[in-house]
Amino acid sequence: MRARAVILTLLLAALLLSGCGSLDLPALLPSFTPQPSWTPLATWTPWPTPLPSATPSPSPTPFELARAGTPLPQPLSPLTAENAAELRLLAVYGRGLLLHAQWSGDGRSLWVGGTRGLARLDAASLTETLFLPAPPSAVLRAWAVSADGRWAAAGAQDGRVFLWDAQTGALTEEPLPGAGGSPVLTMAFSPDSNRLAAAAWDRRVNWWALDTRAGRSLRSRAPLRALGFTPDGAQLLGWAAAGQPEVWELPAGRRLDDFYIGLTTGGGSARGLAFSADGSTLAANQSSRLRVFRSDDRTTRATLSAFRGPLLAAALSADGSRAATLEETAVRVWETDSRALVQEFPAPPGAQVGWRLAFAPDGGRLLLVGDGLWVFTLGSQEPALRWEGTAWARAQRLWTAPLPAQGLRVAQLDGWESLWRLGQGQADAPAQLVVGPYGALALSSNGDWRAVSRADGKVMVYAAGEITPTWSLSGHLQTPLALAFSADGNWLASGSREGALRLWDLQTGKAALKLELKEDVQYLAFNPAGDALAVGLRESTRLLELTAGDVLATYPGTAPVFAPDGQQLALALPDSSLRLVSLRGGQTVTLDAAGRAAAFSPDGALLAVSGAALSLWDTHSGEQVTAIENPAPFAPPQFSADGELLLISDWDGVVYLWGVW
Repeated sequence: MRARAVILTLLLAALLLSGCGSLDLPALLPSFTPQPSWTPLATWTPWPTPLPSATPSPSPTPFELARAGTPLPQPLSPLTAENAAELRLLAVYGRGLLLHAQWSGDGRSLWVGGTRGLARLDAASLTETLFLPAPPSAVLRAWAVSADGRWAAAGAQDGRVFLWDAQTGALTEEPLPGAGGSPVLTMAFSPDSNRLAAAAWDRRVNWWALDTRAGRSLRSRAPLRALGFTPDGAQLLGWAAAGQPEVWELPAGRRLDDFYIGLTTGGGSARGLAFSADGSTLAANQSSRLRVFRSDDRTTRATLSAFRGPLLAAALSADGSRAATLEETAVRVWETDSRALVQEFPAPPGAQVGWRLAFAPDGGRLLLVGDGLWVFTLGSQEPALRWEGTAWARAQRLWTAPLPAQGLRVAQLDGWESLWRLGQGQADAPAQLVVGPYGALALSSNGDWRAVSRADGKVMVYAAGEITPTWSLSGHLQTPLALAFSADGNWLASGSREGALRLWDLQTGKAALKLELKEDVQYLAFNPAGDALAVGLRESTRLLELTAGDVLATYPGTAPVFAPDGQQLALALPDSSLRLVSLRGGQTVTLDAAGRAAAFSPDGALLAVSGAALSLWDTHSGEQVTAIENPAPFAPPQFSADGELLLISDWDGVVYLWGVW
């Protein structure tokens, strides 16, 4: 310390002398290691304990709507009145009803179109390589893909026309101008892919030049069912079943003389019209014959008539040199000019009017699309290659039934059913579990039984996994449109429009109760205990005791739905509001909900109502807790068995799923 004081004294002296002369301070001082400078202490403040380094929070996972093949986001929360405001659309499963199929211009791909999108398949393996989903609010009615593979177009139920880049899958920002207001029925590209035409139900025919998107609107005499261009794209042909094809000159839009193709025995011009891809040839399906014409001079090229039954569909090869025909039992290929049979294939079961045929560009393969898709190879005796398309509907949906573990069974009017595993977004291959078509279908809650009604008034009851009915129940003059099982699966109720109500004992197959109500029976619902039946008539509901069929009560409103505890009944009123009725005390609560279809959550705390909006209501307070856009206003809502999902299945088999994530 003394040495340090001496040094400090010398430093201070040097500073004082520095103004009076030069001083080489380092020469005077011995070398030393500098010490840290000292700062007098102020009032002491304790240092805070150092905080651990913060770990950056992971960025929230961006939400993406699940489609067929992609799983639901997890975890999900059970729906409650408290979290219902957080309800969001999580998934849209299903590709819709199969409507359209065609080959790509190079023959290496197939395009398959439905009510909710267009898929590109590899032609050799039939595996999907691209999917173009429809805009969320659109239900599609017609499709077309340009010959050069550049464009895909679709016409919607509301008349809008959408255009995609078929290579990248990108949707143009806006629908094509000038369309809208009426369902699009048919579409076609010109052979050079430069023009697109679309015909709507209101008889408006729009066409566009795709390089500028400029269009023009024409008017046909009747709603057109087929469109085609001449090879140079200078003329547009449109056909409606009642008359001869109409012809317009483009771009002026001047109407030319009709293209005369003759008449059928029924007075119409044809059952269908097919164009060759190059526009040089068209063929008129006139049921008992196929007339093939040249488009340039409108002369007959050939007439085919060696058929075993009515023609259901026809197609022409790319240059018109071959024709394909579909009958109930056979698919046949012909040389057009010589009318010689090239090859015959067995037709798939159920072939009918509305199925379509299409040749590959090389003429060596043939595509058939109906309630499935088949590819036939000319010169081969191998069975047709079939595409399953499990995410696509074969026919219109009739009902859905939620199952445990986020399962959903979807039934179609043709008797086929699919099982969706909602958590994975996957559908099993459809299976024919009953013989369709039918008028109504019901599935017992324990899964032991399913029942369908037929046009002859019979009700067929099938045991699980069986395609042969266990019971054939006769007791109605008209098709029963209301069916319901009791919770224990021991009883089946059926009702029809002539007012007949039957209660069937499924142990014996006998009618335990027969009532004639003299009003249309439109809805049936057992209470959870299975000792009462709610019968929805046109504007009222009767609550029946099942032993003798005595009327326990009559309520205004219809479409009855029991709460899970059986203590409340939801009814739709004529003004589209809903009423909750307490079966214990008779109290009623009217909900200002615009809709006629409702469902209780598994715990009974929420009521979902489907109408112009999809709304959720607190069953204790009678208050609305949320309302969201409803893409399927006429479809009934349902809850999953675990209460985590709210779902609606539309008429074309598409399932919408909402939840809290």
